[in-house]
Amino acid sequence: MRVLLVAPKFPISFYSLGEFLPGLKRKVTNPPLGLLTVAALLPRSWELRLVDENVRPLAQDDYDFADTVWIGAMLPQRESALALVRAAKARGKHVIGGGPFASSVAHEMIEAGCDVLVRGEAENQVDALVEAVTARRTGVLLEAATRPDMTTSLPPRYDLINLDDYLTMSLQTTRGCPHNCEFCDVVNLNGRVPRSKTCDQVIQELDALFELGWRGHVMVCDDNIIGDKKYARELLGRMVRWSKDHGEPFQFTAQASIDLAQHKDIIDLLTEANIGEVFIGIESPDEDVLRKANKGNNVRNPLAESLRLIMQNGLLVQGSFIIGLDGERRGAGQRIIDFAQRTGLPHLMLNLLTALPGTMLWRRYQKDGRVLPFENAQDMLFGVRMNLVPDRPVQEVIAEYIDAIATLYSPPQYFKRAFDHIMLMRPTRAALGRPQTLPSAGKGQPAAGGGLKWREVRVGLAFFGAHGFKSRHRMQFWSQFLTIRRKNPSRLMSYILLCIKCDAFSRFAKMAQARALELGVPLLRRPET
Repeated sequence: MRVLLVAPKFPISFYSLGEFLPGLKRKVTNPPLGLLTVAALLPRSWELRLVDENVRPLAQDDYDFADTVWIGAMLPQRESALALVRAAKARGKHVIGGGPFASSVAHEMIEAGCDVLVRGEAENQVDALVEAVTARRTGVLLEAATRPDMTTSLPPRYDLINLDDYLTMSLQTTRGCPHNCEFCDVVNLNGRVPRSKTCDQVIQELDALFELGWRGHVMVCDDNIIGDKKYARELLGRMVRWSKDHGEPFQFTAQASIDLAQHKDIIDLLTEANIGEVFIGIESPDEDVLRKANKGNNVRNPLAESLRLIMQNGLLVQGSFIIGLDGERRGAGQRIIDFAQRTGLPHLMLNLLTALPGTMLWRRYQKDGRVLPFENAQDMLFGVRMNLVPDRPVQEVIAEYIDAIATLYSPPQYFKRAFDHIMLMRPTRAALGRPQTLPSAGKGQPAAGGGLKWREVRVGLAFFGAHGFKSRHRMQFWSQFLTIRRKNPSRLMSYILLCIKCDAFSRFAKMAQARALELGVPLLRRPET
């Protein structure tokens, strides 16, 4: 059996660093971890080919190779996924669909022509899936009655991709989150009770990436790395030992809830395990809005103080915010700007509220007749279209969103937040004299990804040329650069990398502004030229 696994094209978003920083020569940020995980579960006698359309488009040769075409997609990939199903069926292929999009909106994939659709996680549906594919069954909807034990999951088939196409690798240690935020689909997809791989399984996956030659950044794609704190402590301890034994070849990013601030021992384990950055859902600076969204976890302790504790103890923070939540008052965009500037959050992702299928929000809005069709994912990611009727006038919400991203990613404001963040952080473990070894490629293998290569140097030189010499903001940049070099030198590289990302985010903000103008959205201020 020859299986063609296809990751559909993603629209442009805040995560499109590969597209926005072409000097890195990386085509996309993250690999399709879901497809790589499913691939590992299939019979070893099957011949597999994976095509990530974010890396290259499908060719006729790919279709000629395939006995069956498997498409795994997330909701933003909706249009691309449906087009792929139709294209494969037009060529007479047996088509299988899965992933969060298929799990949430199964009927759309089925109507497009999917022969077999898998809802939910794959580990406990493999036998039925293999039988359906082997027999070329049609009209099959597979859905397990229970969620799988993650100890049955196998290491993802990283060997199916070209590692150098990606800025970062991905791995997953747990699924599920104990919190139940109204707008989030994690509970719908993965449940509220965190399930975990064994520590040995995770180490095996780190070994696999290491043996393939990867060196550099790895994203831990758990819904919440501290969802099970006892497991987190055990796993992080193992990761610390593995990392030191292998010369610290990886730098990790993870997702966590804000209550991380109350567990300094876990923060210390994170930084010792080389997890240097955490993504945290902040969502709103307004406590009443957070309570209404069932985000009570964010109001148990003062948000700004919690973020300060996390930063002070050595972690960079990526913050996520949402505009359009119920109960929100006019000026929410400006309040988010003020909060980010006050707390020193340079790297943040701002979203328009979206009714994700299956969430508590979606069910409530459905009941009230406030859900609109999920169409044009690109416009939704640009923040110029919503799939719901918000509390406030939709044009007001969109105008505040566009104004907020344009302001937050203007270099003066962004550089100031980056400076404040870095100055708040303690020195690195190495600068504090804590045990740390130098990275190594290991076992004589060439390192894929990671390392300070010519492409990274080229991007850095381009940045210094643009912001250190040509930009009208160069005095601000150099003043901050020299201050950090003098007062917190071990964090200087982190400051530079944060500033380089500003270019990517600024480009996204300008594209969103341009699209808003095309659609006639009344903006709060005209774009800078």
